[in-house]
Amino acid sequence: MKIQGNLCGRLVAMTSVWLVLGVAAVAALPGPAVKITNIATDKARYAPGEPVKVDVAIAVDGNRPTSHAPNANVCMILQDLGQTRMTKQSSVRLEGGKTVHAELTFTPPAEDYHGYRLEMRLLDGHKKVLASAATAIDVSSTWTRFPRYGYVAHYDADIPAEQWISEMNRFHINGVQFYDFQYKHHLPRPPLELLHSIWPDIAKRAISANTLRSFLASAKKHNMMTMAYNASYAAYADAFHDGSGVDLKWAAWADAQGPRTEAAVKPLPLPDGWATPRLLYMNQNNPGWQNYIFSRMRDLFEVLPFDGWHIDTYGDPGAFAWDRRPIDYVGGLPQFANAARAALQRPVVLNTVRANGQIGMSRSDAEFVYSELWPEDHATYASIVDAADEVHTANPGKSLVFAAYLHGQLSEQLQQKPGTHVPFNLPAVLLADAVIFSSGASHIELGDGSRMLSNPYFPADTGITVSEGLRQQLRSYYDFQVAYENYLRDGAKAAAFQVTLANVAQTQRGDAGSVWTIASEKNSYAVVHLINLTGLKRTDWRDDALDYPPAPVLHNLRVQVQLPGGVESVGWASPDVDEGAWHELSLRKAGSPSANIYEVTIPELRYWTVLIFHRTSRMD
Repeated sequence: MKIQGNLCGRLVAMTSVWLVLGVAAVAALPGPAVKITNIATDKARYAPGEPVKVDVAIAVDGNRPTSHAPNANVCMILQDLGQTRMTKQSSVRLEGGKTVHAELTFTPPAEDYHGYRLEMRLLDGHKKVLASAATAIDVSSTWTRFPRYGYVAHYDADIPAEQWISEMNRFHINGVQFYDFQYKHHLPRPPLELLHSIWPDIAKRAISANTLRSFLASAKKHNMMTMAYNASYAAYADAFHDGSGVDLKWAAWADAQGPRTEAAVKPLPLPDGWATPRLLYMNQNNPGWQNYIFSRMRDLFEVLPFDGWHIDTYGDPGAFAWDRRPIDYVGGLPQFANAARAALQRPVVLNTVRANGQIGMSRSDAEFVYSELWPEDHATYASIVDAADEVHTANPGKSLVFAAYLHGQLSEQLQQKPGTHVPFNLPAVLLADAVIFSSGASHIELGDGSRMLSNPYFPADTGITVSEGLRQQLRSYYDFQVAYENYLRDGAKAAAFQVTLANVAQTQRGDAGSVWTIASEKNSYAVVHLINLTGLKRTDWRDDALDYPPAPVLHNLRVQVQLPGGVESVGWASPDVDEGAWHELSLRKAGSPSANIYEVTIPELRYWTVLIFHRTSRMD
């Protein structure tokens, strides 16, 4: 433990007393009514040894006097599983009716690939706590171990790019997929004469070069990887005669025996009025096509400073090559990703639609596995965990991101009703993220400033809106994912130790009306996830009916866990409680001494709580 400064040192020493009393680090005291309204870190990810800059916004009630206590201190506490790793303090002068800012800069521990909870406490001149709030930081030299993927899909000239990226930075988004900005799929670089003005995308939307470049610059400033979207096997309908050099022999056909003509190429129809009436499927595995599309992507990278390529696919189209042999699209995904990575010498991410091919991709050179889940194959919460376990088993060292679009049916309907807005259902969003995060994966859902995905066509993110309440709770979930990333992800694997709950229905397969217990392990840590499904009658994660109710709060939940060997300590944390603060628990044995059954009581379970046992020896 490293303590800097007497004030913060004394404050840290008092924390356990406050938690025992149930005060949760916030004291109700006389004096000005103040609130920490925001904690903003300058980057989404920090390299080891890189300084962290933090801005703390403090709002002061204009109806409460501050003259008797205008001076205050902000105490910063950097925590790892409840242990204080660093403290720092800064003074601030409170002014009634104003929002004031405290700025702190510090260099976190140099350990690579590590997450921390960052708590700020505001103290008055008498060392009394007036307010507290928390965020998190990720110290990682690359984004590949803990990818938190977001997106940008609108490029109008009047978009405040820095504001949008800064909002995404508050959720620690460390990689951005730039969706549908390209000129044509087979010619992604815009014509040079349009490179600094405006060009049309596939939907004939106006893409502002200035806005796109502003997005790229802002993302880089916040240490977010920038990934250029383009498909692996798509070309416009005019590709064979627009001077691009696309060869008909590289195309794909639905009929093994039919004519090998341009008119017979397998199409993907598009809406009326778009820049091309259809996309044409190409043979992704054909070396000629690969060399061509890699060269065109290289042209793009030479003029726009993207970091890498997000390679989209549309699933297995079931097509045949020029020589009438079937094209193994799914089997060819790893080879395509590896060839693209080698040819471009840049990071690549490739979408495995419906998770088909994700095992092969887990052994590829792609940055991580990116799987788009659809209800035809992955309708339930349990199917999400199954998909994650498949990747973790195939390659425990490969990270995983799921694309999973909530309220998909409503999203499709709203596309036909421009201007109609409906809010996301908060319980459904939190439960989906709880399941995805507890499975050791991340969820691409946040982007375009403060919007959220509900549709595979990312620009359709304007119909279903994010309420302020959901936004605040999602911030807590993303803070939590970062603060506890070394226990949620990072090689954690499914475990078979027995977990038993008292006086509540329990499930190990994500059944409705129950508390779902998911066990995992990593080194000397045993982790139990408790996900509250007691208020549900079904467990399809999309919640297309938008009727999932708030989770009933469960109090004093008794949990018994059978673990081999001894346990040093145990505690719990939840993104739903105390902004993810760590709570130590009293540990007692149940049953016979040789049974190694440990019992704890969790004070409350809302949507998701994580219980972590620190054992006396490694579990592997």
